[in-house]
Amino acid sequence: MQLAALSLRGLADPVSFIHSLKGDNRYIGDYLVDEVLSFISSDLLDFLLRTSILNQMETSLCNYVLQINNSQNCSSLLTNSACLLCLWMIIANGFRYHHLFREMLYARLVRKSPEIVEELYQRASNWHAEHEFKEDAVDYALEGRTTTGLRPL
Repeated sequence: MQLAALSLRGLADPVSFIHSLKGDNRYIGDYLVDEVLSFISSDLLDFLLRTSILNQMETSLCNYVLQINNSQNCSSLLTNSACLLCLWMIIANGFRYHHLFREMLYARLVRKSPEIVEELYQRASNWHAEHEFKEDAVDYALEGRTTTGLRPL
C-alpha cells in the first residue's frame, strides 16, 4: 500500500491508477511473497492460498472446505502476526482478507494447484447450503465451474 501511495505522486489520473491495482499484478505479488509470505510456515501459506476462494471466513467453514480441524489455530496465527494483520480484517462472525491480498493469493493458488480449485469451491458451496445460505451456495457452485483463470472478485 505504501508503494502504491508513493506511485500516486505526480500522476495525472490517480483514480484510474487505484482502480487498476489488482492482486494478480506481478509486482504486488512479488512484493507480498518477498516481504510477507516468505516468513510464514508452509502450513499457514497453504491455509492462506486455499481459503482465498472464500469471501468471508469462519472456523467451521474453513475446517469444512479445507478438511482440517485446526483453522482456529491458523486464524490465531494471523491475528498474532504483525506483518499479516493489515492484510485481513476481523468482521462479525469471522474475518476476510484485504481484496488485493486475496486476489494475489487466489492467483497464486490457480498457478500452483489448479486441480484443487473446483473442489474447494464445491465444498464451500456444500457448507453454505447446509447452513441455509442458499444464495452463497449457488454463487460458490457457479464460481467453481468457471475456474479456468482469474475470476473477478
